[in-house]
Amino acid sequence: MVPLEYIIARLDIRDILKDAGIAASGNRIACPIHGGDNPTSFSFTDKVFCCHCCGAKGGLVALTAYLYECSEREAVDKLYELAGFPPPGDESHQDRVRHRAIVFPQSPKYSPEYYEEENKLAWYELLDEALSCRLRMARRAISNGVMPLEAFYLTEQICLYELEEIDKVIIEKKYIVNQLKKGRFPNDQHTASSN
Repeated sequence: MVPLEYIIARLDIRDILKDAGIAASGNRIACPIHGGDNPTSFSFTDKVFCCHCCGAKGGLVALTAYLYECSEREAVDKLYELAGFPPPGDESHQDRVRHRAIVFPQSPKYSPEYYEEENKLAWYELLDEALSCRLRMARRAISNGVMPLEAFYLTEQICLYELEEIDKVIIEKKYIVNQLKKGRFPNDQHTASSN
């Protein structure tokens, strides 16, 4: 059986949207889940999405389950189909041997640690974008006289603090992802450099 991590590596959010017949020119579109008409409510990166109106968020499996109104198991089968592989449990012994030859040995880029760190990085980048958007909205609200000054200052301070902390995490995650791409494990390097 081909590992799910390999399937997720081959696909991205745009592939799922395209398969569902949804055109996406940028990284923000009207939400296809709740059918909203706000053209910027649904934002996404390669592997994760978030709707700022209905609150739906997740990765490739969750989006597939939402769009095709199916269970997570059926969504995984759909992802295998989109990637051009038979779903788990549907392959013969010869197919498993052939796919194992394609997938293994895995390069460090396809290690589970790499995908875990890459997904964390994508979430932090999406959170950074959402906080930046919230800060812009607060600044627009104060300039239009819609938001009280005290509420604006509190919102601004919270957003700026959170953005600063998230930027630190993003830098760290980018370093870890780059090290895993090179086949190095960052934890080993940190301990080696401290000795």
